[in-house]
Amino acid sequence: MALDDLGAGHTSLSYLTELRPDIVKLDRALISGLHENDRRVPLVSALIGYAHDLGIRVVAEGIETQGELSLMMTLGADYAQGYFLGRPAPEVAGLLPQAARFWGPS
Repeated sequence: MALDDLGAGHTSLSYLTELRPDIVKLDRALISGLHENDRRVPLVSALIGYAHDLGIRVVAEGIETQGELSLMMTLGADYAQGYFLGRPAPEVAGLLPQAARFWGPS
């Protein structure tokens, strides 16, 4: 199970302890334009640390620059997604046949 948009206004930290998801995705608003002197860095670092303390892996959403990716790696994010890493594709590629049948025209 994954919890999306952690750090967005409607997401509560209590969901982490109550739901115990496998993965939590940090909201892109926390990551967008993030740099080492940004006032959000301690918050992002604390969220990653808290998730890890609970055994939850962390995805940083909205990575659009090498700097954001490097900083998120330094802060300990387990995974990253965003335009810097790859654009959405018109077709799903690289899936095993048993999974690919669920993606595509019916």
